[in-house]
Amino acid sequence: MTISGGALNANSMNLNVGGHWTNNGAFTPGAGTVTFNGTVAQNLGGTSATTFNNLTLNNANGLSLSGSTDATVNGLLTFTSGVLSTGSNKLIVSATGSVARTSGHVFGNLQKNVATGAPVSRTSDIGDAAAANYTPATVAFASVSTPGNLTARAVSGDHPQIGSAHPMRPKASTATGRSPTVARPSSPARRRVQFLTADLDPSTSTTSLICGKYDAPNWTYPTIGTRTANSTEITGLRPSAISNSQRPPVSTRMFPPLTHRSIRLVRVSRSI
Repeated sequence: MTISGGALNANSMNLNVGGHWTNNGAFTPGAGTVTFNGTVAQNLGGTSATTFNNLTLNNANGLSLSGSTDATVNGLLTFTSGVLSTGSNKLIVSATGSVARTSGHVFGNLQKNVATGAPVSRTSDIGDAAAANYTPATVAFASVSTPGNLTARAVSGDHPQIGSAHPMRPKASTATGRSPTVARPSSPARRRVQFLTADLDPSTSTTSLICGKYDAPNWTYPTIGTRTANSTEITGLRPSAISNSQRPPVSTRMFPPLTHRSIRLVRVSRSI
């Protein structure tokens, strides 16, 4: 599917795309659904960013955002199968959008709108490049006074400041996220992060996992809520721990001893 120039108005048509999508012009999505259902890996790119009404991924070999443009979904984003890889780009679910998932997730940057209200919760359907490694992260606000966006991503590898962390010297990796315009919470927030059993070292007791929050140059250790075999809840995060207009983004990690791969957590920030 190539838009070489000019404009394509989809009106209410549903489009099934078995190859690559290249938008070098303008696409008006109308009220229909674009489904990527190829049998090999597909790319979504071009010189123009694409906005979809409904977007469905039904390709076990996945879909990648190529080039330097983001993609936006204003309606329903459906994961039937496959991983959507963003690279350095973003997949944006707008204020009118929502997500339905059977299998698959975003590997890279997933941005969701956070509206005002009480309570407000957002789950980021993220993981790494393997389709089986779905590890969503949820941020729950008791109330939100200013709307914004929350972006999360999974990141492999040790935290660069791991040497100055908890004295038990965790071996775990982290997954973090950031948001350029995160919503402003008016009360403490909770984060629930999930991880894979395969991520844990053999000696790990999930009933004793704690969290470290790195806000350069210091580590602090938020209160832990409910722990399960595959998730840990961080509670009582004050607005200053969620939004940060002057300093580098805050990041969080779990320990001790933890993963060889990634615990997927969320780091958020706010810029002016």
